Amino acid sequence: MKIVICLLCLVYLVACGLQCKRIVDKTGNNQKASFFLVLGIFLPVAGPVFYLFCERIGSLYAEKDYADFYISRQFKQDNLGVMQRLNAREELNRVPMSEALRLSEPSYRRDAIIRLLGEEDLLQYLDVLKEALLNEDTETSHYASVVIMDLQQTVQTKLQQIEYQYNHNPDDPQCAQMWEQILFEVLRSKLYDDYSYRRCLAKYLDVSDKLLAVEVPRRKDLRHRTKVELMRRNYTAAQEFCTRYLNLYPDSEEAVLAQLRILMDTRDAGGMREFLRTLSQRPVMLTTKTLDYIRVFEKRGVV
Repeated sequence: MKIVICLLCLVYLVACGLQCKRIVDKTGNNQKASFFLVLGIFLPVAGPVFYLFCERIGSLYAEKDYADFYISRQFKQDNLGVMQRLNAREELNRVPMSEALRLSEPSYRRDAIIRLLGEEDLLQYLDVLKEALLNEDTETSHYASVVIMDLQQTVQTKLQQIEYQYNHNPDDPQCAQMWEQILFEVLRSKLYDDYSYRRCLAKYLDVSDKLLAVEVPRRKDLRHRTKVELMRRNYTAAQEFCTRYLNLYPDSEEAVLAQLRILMDTRDAGGMREFLRTLSQRPVMLTTKTLDYIRVFEKRGVV
């Protein structure tokens, strides 16, 4: 009988030891494990039951901060994915697009790319998708090609719908603005081949001319047309629209930025010096994106 009792005590102590190890592995807290062991020794059976009962109650009402997960000895960096579902928009905007595809885990890159299918404005991610096509991970490259094909089909459908509305309501300013907006996005993204690009460009120039024919066109229409002419390297036309933009909206930082880019692209040092000299007279509030250019010019003695 004594042998049976001794064996049961041994089994009980081994079970308590294993439970202590589980507590340490799960929480990394040696004090909790020691407390459990003390309870197990001085209050056999009742002590461990009481401890587990308190742990269960505490887990039901504790805030889920995953602390036990990331301090556990079994924690691995790759397990972070189970803590929260990946937010593709936040993750891809957190670092430069070129860096987003250099993340250590191929599965993470694939997940980020495939989740873009759920985004409403996929055109803004086209650059990262094109980089993903060249990724060394074949699955990431495949996923990117799937997303790009889906994007092309989606945009083509949208183009057809808005063009139909515009053709049936050519005098409706709202239809014209919607048509101009989507054409501009397609031209800027270079989503299609050269033939399709030229077709979209011809349609864009037609609707843009119509919107800009009014005495005071919208800021957006002038900004888009200036950018398109810059993309075409038609600097004469770009300067014409930018000058009109600056005259109509002297408080526009976008107009100032467009003028700086034209002068940089044309390497017009004299024009740059004169524009920067008169810039302080404009009622415009400049932010970092424009001031960074000006600081570079100041260091190089342009100003």
